[in-house]
Amino acid sequence: MRAIEDRDGGGKEAWKRLRVPAKRAAKRYSKQELLDAVLTRRIEPLNRERITLLDELERSAGDGAPPLEAILSALIEPPLRLSRDPSFATFVKLMGRIYAEGDVPLIRRHFGTTAERFMSAVHRSLPDLPLEELRWRAHFTIAILAHTLLGTKEIMGVAGEATTDRLVTFISAGFRAPAEARSGA
Repeated sequence: MRAIEDRDGGGKEAWKRLRVPAKRAAKRYSKQELLDAVLTRRIEPLNRERITLLDELERSAGDGAPPLEAILSALIEPPLRLSRDPSFATFVKLMGRIYAEGDVPLIRRHFGTTAERFMSAVHRSLPDLPLEELRWRAHFTIAILAHTLLGTKEIMGVAGEATTDRLVTFISAGFRAPAEARSGA
């Protein structure tokens, strides 16, 4: 994946983070192995934070379901907050790029368990939403988040900051929209 070669979190920077000299790493590890190591080091803490937030929401809700907006905030806030930290900003763009490029095995390996936990929580919050429709809306949610993390707001001439509240308001409306009856098209 070219992203590891030409972005922070890739190339020589990845090898430095792995604490392996670049020349030795280039001989010992494939590009995929280096990318996996960088992602594991950065994403595992992010996913742990997301799951911790979700666990707290579910505990607070007791037998009920947590509010949809709170679930979405637990998913969105951690990477969005990291994107504002200069030491993580480029790595967060790499995350957005990985989603945008659609490396399914890589995404499932690093985000699959977390994604399933959040989809289960959203399904409990919106039990009348058919599972297939839930998966489509989760797909759109991740696409919105990836696009936001890529920092491409200038394309549309958007000013200001992408806030968790702004994203949650938009995405929750999409999840709550009526499911359309399936047609032949």
